[in-house]
Amino acid sequence: SSDLKNILCSKVLSYAATNASTLAKAFSAKTALFLQTSASDIAKQTNLQQKVEDKINNMPLTDVENLLFSFMKNHFKWINLLGFIIGFIIGLIQIVIIYFM
Repeated sequence: SSDLKNILCSKVLSYAATNASTLAKAFSAKTALFLQTSASDIAKQTNLQQKVEDKINNMPLTDVENLLFSFMKNHFKWINLLGFIIGFIIGLIQIVIIYFM
């Protein structure tokens, strides 16, 4: 029985090793199909939106602010940089206009 088990395991492992890319493609295709067909049902059953809303509503205000600012920190950096560039260009245009008037 254990010899049969060992032979079967080695055959399965050998097949998996020689057909790894085919198995990976089939697995990812089946997973994608499952997610496409079942994602909305899973979301409805778990009611994720309500759970997240409840968690945020139960958090102290300072923790919510820290969470938002940590998430938006990168975006604020780019907004500030863009504001600097636009302000610099407007300032140069004003200098050119004043100089030639």
